[in-house]
Amino acid sequence: MEQKPSKNVVDLRSSKLLPAHKETANNLPLKIEKPKENLPEKLPESNSLPFKLPALNSTEKSQIEKDLPFLKKEEEQEEPVSEIVEYDNTLFSWIAPEYTYYEKDRKVWTQTIVIIAAILILISLLFFKSYTAIVLTIVGAIIVHILAFKKPRIISFGFTHEGIFAGMKFIPYANLSSFWIFYHPPDIKEIGFRSKKFLTPMLYFPLEDADPNEIRKILLDFLTEKEEQISAMDQLARKIGF
Repeated sequence: MEQKPSKNVVDLRSSKLLPAHKETANNLPLKIEKPKENLPEKLPESNSLPFKLPALNSTEKSQIEKDLPFLKKEEEQEEPVSEIVEYDNTLFSWIAPEYTYYEKDRKVWTQTIVIIAAILILISLLFFKSYTAIVLTIVGAIIVHILAFKKPRIISFGFTHEGIFAGMKFIPYANLSSFWIFYHPPDIKEIGFRSKKFLTPMLYFPLEDADPNEIRKILLDFLTEKEEQISAMDQLARKIGF
């Protein structure tokens, strides 16, 4: 007796095959191309930035260019900072660097300062056990390093009927007691003024090409000429090129 298929069973013999689905070119989705915009080959350069870059002085720029030569650009060399001032009733004046600067090897000087500071810190730890001395040593080493590579300004020096001046700094004769000209060319050419102030007992003006005889003649009308000696610290600083 032939069994009838259950309603829940699908008889594959009676089912018809569906026609195969063929994708034709007409059925494919169309690719929509956006019109090409006329973009510039190079974007215009702009000098305005959304933030401000930190300003660098000439010393920092030269050090960066030395450490990273691929960042070096051909730029015009900046003129040294100057402070040229003219006072009324000026008797004599000249222009010179505010102090004598000696070229130094940055690497050698930095290593030397670090070694000396490390020795002083070690002595402070072993013998004195003073953290204050350690802090003062570190601060002193930083100050010495900054001053060693600080380039001098070009300023005006001179004398008036009331006092002497170096750039914007004016010192009345009443604050000075005497003067002495150190003239041993080509190494030493400067004027030393004995100040009445305890913190700055001596002031030095570099002469450069100024006439020392003319300067002496003018100063004798206002100050006493008294022989001075170059201090041991100044002599040491000259020898090591500080």
